[in-house]
Amino acid sequence: SEVIVMYITICGALGDKANPVLLWVAYGLCQLGTPLFLWRVGNVTKRKQLFISTLAFYFWAVAYGGPFHTIDGYHQAHNAFLLPLYTFFVPYFDEQDDDADDEE
Repeated sequence: SEVIVMYITICGALGDKANPVLLWVAYGLCQLGTPLFLWRVGNVTKRKQLFISTLAFYFWAVAYGGPFHTIDGYHQAHNAFLLPLYTFFVPYFDEQDDDADDEE
C-alpha cells in the first residue's frame, strides 16, 4: 500500500497534463520499488509472494490509468476489470505452502 500511495501522490502532483515520460518513470520506479520495498522493509522473503505483489501493482496501475493512457487502444473501463479478476483468482495459485522458498 505504501507504493500505491507513492504512485498516486506522484501522479497527482504531476497533474492531468503531465509529460508522459514522467508518468512512465513514476510507474517504472514504483513497479520496481514494489518487490524491493516488500523485501527490505516488509521482510518478505518468499519469491512467490514478491511476484504476486509485484504483479498486483501492475494490475492496479493499469486500472488506475496514469501513463497507460498514452497507449493506443487503452480503455480504462475495460482494464479496470483486470484488477478484481486478478484479486479473485490469485489465491488459487497461492494455495500451496511455499516454505521451500525460505530456504533458498
